[in-house]
Amino acid sequence: MNLIPRDTNEINTQQEKTFNIDILKYLGNLHIQLMENLKNEINNFNTNKEIYEYINEYFIENGLEKSFPIGISINHVIAHDTYHEKNLITLASGDFVTIDVGFIEDGNVIDAARTFVYKGELHASIKDCESYVNKIEEYIRSELDKNNSVKIQKISKMTELLVAQGGYSGLDFLGGHDVELGKVHGSKLILNRPLTSLPAQASQLIDKDASLSKNEMFCIEIYMAERFAQGQMIKSTKIPMTHYELSDEIDVEKMLPSEKKVYDSLLEETKGLAYDYNIHNDYSKNDKKVINRMIEKGYIVAHHPLEYKSATGNMIKFTQHENTFIITDDCELINLTKTLIK
Repeated sequence: MNLIPRDTNEINTQQEKTFNIDILKYLGNLHIQLMENLKNEINNFNTNKEIYEYINEYFIENGLEKSFPIGISINHVIAHDTYHEKNLITLASGDFVTIDVGFIEDGNVIDAARTFVYKGELHASIKDCESYVNKIEEYIRSELDKNNSVKIQKISKMTELLVAQGGYSGLDFLGGHDVELGKVHGSKLILNRPLTSLPAQASQLIDKDASLSKNEMFCIEIYMAERFAQGQMIKSTKIPMTHYELSDEIDVEKMLPSEKKVYDSLLEETKGLAYDYNIHNDYSKNDKKVINRMIEKGYIVAHHPLEYKSATGNMIKFTQHENTFIITDDCELINLTKTLIK
């Protein structure tokens, strides 16, 4: 899941707590089952709305809470998209359908994504993307066995090499991240390219010496385009906005009373986590005007859908594979979203 980190009062009260491995295993198994269900059912859907409703019903049936909006990205859409009433998509044979879903319980987060093919053979890029994530997992496991830690820049370098050697294209500022209690994104980025291959300003966001070790959670997340396809990531101006998040870079005391009222209400409802546009629908007409003003001021961050297109504007299909991991106190690596855990 590609969203900005957050800090909230709710999160601050959890800092003394630790990850609950039993909850994580439980949520991980539910996530695995959801993705297996979607794999079996994908050809029975007709629209992105039907997929959204199926996943939403799974949340309700299992008493689950979203850690971010349900992500449904079709073909060239990379991230930050889902079903919107003004963006009903009828699926066509061969479409790439990427599902990115997150659960949270008592601050414990599961975040994983898969790409499926609608009424078509599984594409080589999807198989390869999963294979690369598995190879990264093997590398991390070996480093933990030897050193009890692993350098994040080495993970990023290995990811870049795997993607490039396969003939695929990656992106500069996408990839995985660490996970903190109550936060989908922690402070560590595990990008698909190392600092040596990124623009100079990346050094302001990434600690070149950062590592992962015991009692840490993280997500390995690889994005890549079709083989030998060249393009660039752009913010869509046509796809309706569906992903929002309260900014943590504001002085709440400087807000207008009407803005403070809406901010407090949203903070209580979302717990500072990213949320989808439907939450805004529950507010009055006047409050919706306040919300729009808060978006303009940056108090509410609107996450633009991201697309991948060639220089000539051609659609280039994109694939994503993501798993959530925890390193235990004795440096055992557990993949929480790959296979069912007893």
